[in-house]
Amino acid sequence: MKHRVLLGGYTKKNSQGIYQASLIHNQLEDVSPFINTEGPTYFQISQQNKLYTIAKKADIGGIEVYDLSDEPKPQLLSSHLTPGPPPAYVGISNKFGLLFTANYHRGTIDLYKIETDGTLSLKDSVEHEGSSIRPEQTQAHPHYADLTPDNRLAVADLGCDGVFIYDIDFKNHQLMLHSHHQTAKGFGPRHLVFNTDYNLMYVLGELSSQVEVLRYSAGELRHLETVETVPSNHTDHNGAAAILISKDNRFLYTSNRGHNSICVFEISNEGQTLTEVQNISTEGDFPRDFNWNTAQTHVIVANQNSDNATLFNRDTQTGLLTLIEKDVAVPEATRVLFMA
Repeated sequence: MKHRVLLGGYTKKNSQGIYQASLIHNQLEDVSPFINTEGPTYFQISQQNKLYTIAKKADIGGIEVYDLSDEPKPQLLSSHLTPGPPPAYVGISNKFGLLFTANYHRGTIDLYKIETDGTLSLKDSVEHEGSSIRPEQTQAHPHYADLTPDNRLAVADLGCDGVFIYDIDFKNHQLMLHSHHQTAKGFGPRHLVFNTDYNLMYVLGELSSQVEVLRYSAGELRHLETVETVPSNHTDHNGAAAILISKDNRFLYTSNRGHNSICVFEISNEGQTLTEVQNISTEGDFPRDFNWNTAQTHVIVANQNSDNATLFNRDTQTGLLTLIEKDVAVPEATRVLFMA
């Protein structure tokens, strides 16, 4: 079976933007330029086959929209760039026709309405304030903004060690703060996922290389457990990056930049307990993002600093990863996304 994969990231060296590749059986093939743009460090695809990517041009940044029906080379549909740095994360609600950005450098969360033609209209912007104990935490740094299972907005803020839950006025497209969970100092919340079987949230701490297990109930959060993503004898720098949960809610995966690994946890005790079952090398340097196909049988990891992607087989029963292929040349990649 053939799967199409998009990989993109920084364009500081020789990257041309977003690349496409084909996963055919157990091999990643035909890596080639797909969209030529600057700084597509994160992107999403809507059900309307529009691609929404972070982008920058000189001293302006924001979101570009591409129509993927314009094959083989999608054309730019619209550009939403403003003075200042680009966002760090893009979230999409196909159900409500909304797009969210977490703006790490600006300290804001923006809510856009997706118009019928796929273009964007900015409807609301919320600014965070605060700081914490690490050098990276001198100000608020939202790094994730996306919907909860009960249609609120969850925001992870690395700068002020907070997870924020916002109610959404879907008629007027407004955000209203519902609750705020303070993580441990220096935790550095980066991304999060939900266990929908047991109403739990797993928050990944970039700066602490930990996962917090939180009870999520009607927009409120309560801490249950904290686990490490790297071995205790690893004393060099590490920054946890991406987090995924399997669709059967049995296994959790995190990437480690520095230790250069994927940590695999088995989920038990009604979702409350995470037990490490594997910590496997990504065969490259600085694995920022990873993702899997629809069946979750194959995992692709993007190693940003070593300019390569790595392919793993995933055992859906044990959750364990097995190396299939390494040293697939992809420059400066920070995002991996399988196309439906």
